[in-house]
Formats: sequence, C-alpha cells, structure tokens
Amino acid sequence: FAVPSWAEDEVWYCVEEHSYQLEDQNKDGVYKLENYNDEKFTLKHEANNNRLAIAGRAWDADELFYLDCVRCYSSPSYLVAYDSIFNFRLEQSRFSYTWNTGTETKMATGTCTKF
Repeated sequence: FAVPSWAEDEVWYCVEEHSYQLEDQNKDGVYKLENYNDEKFTLKHEANNNRLAIAGRAWDADELFYLDCVRCYSSPSYLVAYDSIFNFRLEQSRFSYTWNTGTETKMATGTCTKF
C-alpha cells in the first residue's frame, strides 16, 4: 500500500478495527451481515479545499476519494465529512464511517495516526 505524496496538509494513516457490511449478495431481497477484513487507508485534510482526500483499496483504489468537510478542525483533530452515500468522522485518533447505497450498507471504526 503506497502512501500518496502529499505536501503540507495534515495526513493520517488509518486502520480499521471492526468492519461490517449488510448486503443483498444474491439480489433476492435477503440481506446478510458480513464481517470484512480490516482495511488500511490514508486520509488527508485538504484545508484549502475544505475536503478530505482518502486513498485505499476500499475507497476507489485507483483514484483519490473526496468528501466535502462539514466541520474540519486541526486542533484538536476533529473531521466530519459526508456526501449522499458516505459519512466519515474522526475525533482525536478514533474514526468511524458508514456508507449506504440502497443495496448495501457498511460501517467501520478504527484508529488513525497523524504523520
């Protein structure tokens, strides 16, 4: 997992501790709860653009994934960002996120370490 070459903005390395997904895998209306392998990702607060840039396999592996900040502060570390599908929150070093596409819902929590 390569860390993107970001310059001056704050960057965190994050590791999921618990990750679950509720999904209709067979498209038959029967939803099943799955426990997924914990993912790792890199998170950058782009203060000038008021958004988060996220890189990692579960976050559109080939491209940076962006979420607009609702409340993003550096000190103490407090980041809240979301769009119509994703909701991400980081307080101090603990993060949680959810996503809901209508056919699947995922939730995860873990920790981030600032570079």
